[in-house]
Amino acid sequence: WIKHFDLELTNGVAVSARRLETRFLVRTEDGVYGVTYRWGSSLTNAMLVKSEGLNEDFEIHDGGAVREQTWHYPARSECLACHSQAAGYSLGFNTAQFNRDVRCPDGPQNQIRHLSDLGYFKTSVSGVHTLPALAHPTNAAVSLEHRVRSYLAANCVHCHQPEALCPTPWNAVLTNSLADTRMINGALWNNLGDSENRVIKTGDPDHSVLLKRISTRGALQMPPLCTTVVDTQGVALFAAWITNDLPRRQSFGDWQLAHFGPTSTAEAAPEADPDGDGSSNYLEYLTGTDPQRGADAWKIAIRNASGGMQIWFQQIANRGFE
Repeated sequence: WIKHFDLELTNGVAVSARRLETRFLVRTEDGVYGVTYRWGSSLTNAMLVKSEGLNEDFEIHDGGAVREQTWHYPARSECLACHSQAAGYSLGFNTAQFNRDVRCPDGPQNQIRHLSDLGYFKTSVSGVHTLPALAHPTNAAVSLEHRVRSYLAANCVHCHQPEALCPTPWNAVLTNSLADTRMINGALWNNLGDSENRVIKTGDPDHSVLLKRISTRGALQMPPLCTTVVDTQGVALFAAWITNDLPRRQSFGDWQLAHFGPTSTAEAAPEADPDGDGSSNYLEYLTGTDPQRGADAWKIAIRNASGGMQIWFQQIANRGFE
């Protein structure tokens, strides 16, 4: 795999971009290794960076101000810290991250369908709309939770997963439920000297260590490598989720208490259907309907559509449908 890195010397001005680095990730029978090349002032000849890596400072013009940015060319050992067997070696080369529209000569196309049409897969791929997909942080048509989970899947999952060399108390695997990530009010290996700190503390950004670590650069920064500038867009996304969305989130136990009081009663059981609408309590919890009002239930319908019939249902945010 080959990846080029450019840096805009005037932030937001595309023509100011300078090619800095080209990285190679090479897969062999024994695993992978990575090397990087620095272009310097040349446009035609890049030089191999030494195995210990390199830092280089640049002046960046940003909104009328000038700031210094350090660019880090990674050491070869750093390549393997993230490009591990558990992470599949090549980060981002997966269905969910590829399942998006990209610019093509004849207009925007779905990237997976385009690669399939070009013959890159052993068998052709269809139904790309049924495959998992990450959401862009600014896509307000998608829930905050899924945008946060997409951010974690793109930036953190290579280390924060059970199969990693040094597994952490929480994991960012996209197919887990939010509860199974163990992020929400989750314990930490290092609470940074404050017993109130959690991985993510509901409604409390000041005690949410994940937010603190993506908001800083230095010894505690996350991701730990190859970033010297805070992702302010990502920080704002997490802050909004922690402050606005999580305080309204209910576990199934919270939902039972709100609707039935004691959770030990027969009518509060997950499989019970006290309003007789054909939906169990647990399904009503998942779809956000009222378990004590038969007229309020999630339904599947069929309706006329141009050229045929269409199956219709409401797709609830942060829920998977088959």
